[in-house]
Formats: sequence, structure tokens, C-alpha cells
Amino acid sequence: MSQLLTRMKNSLAKSISQDSLSTTSSKPRITLFCHSYGVLQIVNHMVRVLPEYPVEQATVLRMGAFLHDIGKLHPGFQQMLKFPTATHKWVKHEGQTYRFQPEVEAECDRIAEWIGEEFQCEMRLPDDRSDILACAVTHHGVFYSSLEKGVWQARREWTRMAPDEERRITLADLLIRYYPLGGAVIFADLLHSHQLATGVDHVTPILQSRCQEDWLAYLRERKESLLKDLEGNAADRKTRLPFDLLELLLA
Repeated sequence: MSQLLTRMKNSLAKSISQDSLSTTSSKPRITLFCHSYGVLQIVNHMVRVLPEYPVEQATVLRMGAFLHDIGKLHPGFQQMLKFPTATHKWVKHEGQTYRFQPEVEAECDRIAEWIGEEFQCEMRLPDDRSDILACAVTHHGVFYSSLEKGVWQARREWTRMAPDEERRITLADLLIRYYPLGGAVIFADLLHSHQLATGVDHVTPILQSRCQEDWLAYLRERKESLLKDLEGNAADRKTRLPFDLLELLLA
């Protein structure tokens, strides 16, 4: 078993109530592995229904989907989830992605092999694997990846150029490079997060889709209710891409 997978199974993905900290509580604790697996399920299906989608690109999207919230392993972020009513220094999980780059690089092949076995799909990692963690950095549309003196950083100011920047990967780059599925990770994360928060089953309808138009139609159908449910969450309003843009990402 991958050590990273084990850590994800023992870490949280979403805030929990205080009574669910007790081992006797009937309320489920939403683990990082559970949420990441759900997002991977959706992206894996989206890749499958597109005929002749390149294997290496599909591999990157599957890996990016599973590792999209890897920054939530940050101890400070875990404290925020366990004790949401306490005062904490705010931690943006996308911005912490590269903190876990060494573990991801060490276990990348093992995780790819596990995904291939779990979903009975061909996995072929490219020589340049930088887009995998770039999917994680950009999946809320706030950060981009910046390579500075050979080290990847998560940056927010898109209009500024770091003096030592050698290369950058933005959401726009991923949208073009992985067209027409450049927005797949964002879409899958949104639906699975909403499912965990409300109990509405989004995974089943998506897994039953047979073409791209099916999930576009599903997004349009659910758009009003999804927007309404997100209205009260200030963090989601600030980090989620507008739904009109999300439709373009999948068009």
C-alpha cells in the first residue's frame, strides 16, 4: 500500500462537527481519500467516453483528479477541518500543493499503477509530469504554477512575473493542452464536493452518461440548485469559477 494513500485515508477532506470527532459518533468523517476517489471516478468516466483521447493526457487527468486536494495534508489545514470554530491561521490548500511534491514524485508510478488496476485502464505517465500537480494548484482557478530556479511554487498574481521565473503553468494552459477535458477536474471536484455536503447523488448520473453533451446537460440542469447551495459559503464564492465559465471549460 502506498504511504501517500494511507495518509489520505487517515486525513480529512471536509470540515466535521465536534461530535464526529468521537469514535462513537454515527456521523461519517469525510476522508481525503474518499473525496479524491470520488473525483477520480468522475474524471475517469469522462476520459473513457471520449473516443481516442490520448493515453498520456488521460493519465495526467486521472492523476490530477486523485491528487487535486493533496495540499489538504498540510497540518494547519487539517486543524482547520477538525476544529472549524477555532481561530486558525488561514491555509489555502492549493497553495500548499508543492509542499508534498517529494512524496508525490516518490510514489507517482505506484499510484498510477494502483489507478490502472482499480479502474482497469491503461496508464502511461509522460516524461514531464509537472501538469499533474498543476491540476491541483489551479483547480479552484486562483493559483498558478511557477518554476523558479528549478523549484515549483504556487503563485496567485497572474499579472506579475517573478524575477526568477523560468516557466509557468496556468489554468488556461491546461484547458488548451487537455482540450476538451481541461476543466474535468474542476467539474468533478465541484459535483463531488456538493454531493458530500448535501447528499445529492451526482456521481451516478455522470457515470451513466454516454457522451460529452450528457454531462453538459447535467451541469445546466443542476446549475441553479448548485449556485443556491453555494451562496452561503463565502470561501466557495471566492474560489469557485463562475458556472458560465465552467460550462465553457467542458464545451
